[in-house]
Amino acid sequence: MHFNGRCFCMEVETGCLIWAIFTTIITGIATLLGFGFFIYMNIEFAQQSGDKQLGYFLGEIFNIIAIFILCLIIISFTFSVHLLVGVVKKRPHYIKAYFIYGVVVFSILVSIYLVSMAVAVGHDEFGGFLLFSSVFISILGFYGLILHMIRMTYLKFNGDLIQQYTHKLIV
Repeated sequence: MHFNGRCFCMEVETGCLIWAIFTTIITGIATLLGFGFFIYMNIEFAQQSGDKQLGYFLGEIFNIIAIFILCLIIISFTFSVHLLVGVVKKRPHYIKAYFIYGVVVFSILVSIYLVSMAVAVGHDEFGGFLLFSSVFISILGFYGLILHMIRMTYLKFNGDLIQQYTHKLIV
């Protein structure tokens, strides 16, 4: 799959740069849309007529969930910018920070998948879950390959990639 810092006949830092630009654009747009939706929904809840206590309660529940999701999106945006700067300026510590973030996200996604699989086993809709499961596993596999590419870029910038394939005499 990879040889001398190349993955699929492309330099790993080029692939890493493409991924960094892609994730920065996507998370930046998601951040802007998230803030816009948050403001729009707060205006809608403020103008809602009817049961004021229920509207206030629903507005507060929405605010808690929206703030949590916005924080996750902002964290993702911050790390994708970190990766972009690390690849452009060839800073291995920035790339390592994104790699650690990616491993944490990957672990959380796998644990969520395992919990949802354990919950779905006893229900009637297990056939629909199998379709969801195959798509989710494919996405996790793709993200695992992305993390491998990021790790190879980190090793290449850190100088460990060359030392990994050279053998020194013990004596």
